[in-house]
Amino acid sequence: MKKQMSAEDYRNNEAFSRSQLFKLSKSPAHFKYALENPEVETPALAFGTAFHAYVLEKDKFDSEYIVAPKLDRRTKEGKALAAQIEASGKIPISEDAFAQIQAMAESVMSNKYAAALLNGGEHEKSYFWTDKLTGLKLKCRPDCRTDLRSTSVIVDLKTTENADTDSFMHSCIKYGYDLQAAMYTQGVSEIEGKPHRFVFIAVEKSPPYACNVLEADDFIRKAQKTLTTIFTLSRSVLKQITGTATTAKTAI
Repeated sequence: MKKQMSAEDYRNNEAFSRSQLFKLSKSPAHFKYALENPEVETPALAFGTAFHAYVLEKDKFDSEYIVAPKLDRRTKEGKALAAQIEASGKIPISEDAFAQIQAMAESVMSNKYAAALLNGGEHEKSYFWTDKLTGLKLKCRPDCRTDLRSTSVIVDLKTTENADTDSFMHSCIKYGYDLQAAMYTQGVSEIEGKPHRFVFIAVEKSPPYACNVLEADDFIRKAQKTLTTIFTLSRSVLKQITGTATTAKTAI
């Protein structure tokens, strides 16, 4: 099933996300802790969310964020402007952070391959399916899904310290992006009824904001077996924790 829904509604859905299941690759204890303690947004995560909104959902960025200049709250003008920003109900973002986001976005869209992948595709759609082998309820939310002639592609936009191919691939293994590629490809291909390829767009967070486009085919082949093992193990761990074995919500 494919749905248009808010990020908050997606996060609250009871199905398992890749990030939850990735904890199980560390240990059942990490998995259990992640289920019982939802992740708190860090400044780095907040920046990444704003960057994604600017590139993928510009209208959403404009409606939800406000660029806030440096304020001196000791002055009357500073206090008034701070009150105005607060009253807007929008998420404040500093001028420096906004300039960084703009520069990173320009780098991405200046890359002809990245631009071709992102322009015209479906952005931030939510997918839900049930793993046929384990019965585990799963979900994913690709940054972009697009059809380029006869090829269907899932696109994931990542911010990184180093977009060099070898360095980024090392980060992929460290943070479980290989499992993400395998899981997203499985779910989206099943729901869309056609095979998909998976591509990362990696952009550095510091000047010159280098951008690299990388296919994840080799990752997917290697990660698929690991993913099946994690699905199976998660059922066993959930059964021990809660007495049920298919959803995340019942474990909290």
